[in-house]
Amino acid sequence: MRPLVLFPVLKGGAAERAGLAFTLGSKFRHGEFDLVFEKSDHPITRGFPALHFTDETYWNMRGDAARLNVLGTSIEDNAPRPELWTLQRHQSRIVACIPGHYTWTFDDPLFRILVLRSVCWAAKEQNVDRLADLALIGTRVVP
Repeated sequence: MRPLVLFPVLKGGAAERAGLAFTLGSKFRHGEFDLVFEKSDHPITRGFPALHFTDETYWNMRGDAARLNVLGTSIEDNAPRPELWTLQRHQSRIVACIPGHYTWTFDDPLFRILVLRSVCWAAKEQNVDRLADLALIGTRVVP
């Protein structure tokens, strides 16, 4: 009988590829939090204030956070924890975003801007706002 592998990322090197990975010993929480932007000059987060979400956060993940360009954090266990980061490996650009577990997070046009800018930045598009016009399509915006 083969043993059940509950955390395949331990064998697959996900933390090496994405910067951090949720593994045995990591923590999570569902609820309200503020995503505080550490790098207001980065193309993805340029001009953003802190955003408030009801979603899921992760912390105590496997990997070396010193390798990351942390763009956004939330406070968990009384310390800022990376929730949005970039990592450049070889010729690749990686963006990791923990928020987005709940579908309503994607109804937030500002979150959509973050995601669309992330796509453009990872693709090395000069204009990270190239897709910004898509951010309002289908959202439930209340005046």
